[in-house]
Amino acid sequence: MSNLKEVVFNIQGLNRLNEDQCYKKLNNKTITKPGIYQTQNFYDPICEAPTTMEISLKHPTLMYKDGCGWTSGNGCNIDNDSKFRNSKNLTNLKTINQLRSFPHMTTPNLTNCNKNIKKESNLLMGKNTYIKRPCNILSGITVNRFIPQIPIIKKNIQNPKNIIQEVNNKNWIRGGQPSRQYIKNKDYLNKCFNN
Repeated sequence: MSNLKEVVFNIQGLNRLNEDQCYKKLNNKTITKPGIYQTQNFYDPICEAPTTMEISLKHPTLMYKDGCGWTSGNGCNIDNDSKFRNSKNLTNLKTINQLRSFPHMTTPNLTNCNKNIKKESNLLMGKNTYIKRPCNILSGITVNRFIPQIPIIKKNIQNPKNIIQEVNNKNWIRGGQPSRQYIKNKDYLNKCFNN
């Protein structure tokens, strides 16, 4: 026994698979990747994002966003945006120019297959001949519907007794006398005066 070397026997050592140094390095890299993704800036640092725009134009379903609103990243395009919004060169203040819409907006192409853009752009829509009236059909027209009255009605129509119920009968109640009150009055009269 004396010729055996003393060997340290580690019973409680870190010998599991997840304690391996190679595994620890790989695990740390994997754990930090979501944090790097969240803190990474995916916006193009160049104004108006030319490379991002080029990639998105190659793929029609891929949409891109350059900064917030119309100002591009870090507000580098704010001067151009202000020029477009505040200049009076782009608007005609005296007339409203309404562009005509293509007749087949929501349906597939119903026209002939051969397209000639030069001819089609020169074609004009047919003129609408519908005339709108300002208010209604009878605007500006007076219709005289005078019907002479019968002499009896003509004499009696001005009599307020024929028109106003309160004038005809002072005890008249609008909507008629309530049926419960009528029965109470009838019972009262029978009890008091029919002894």
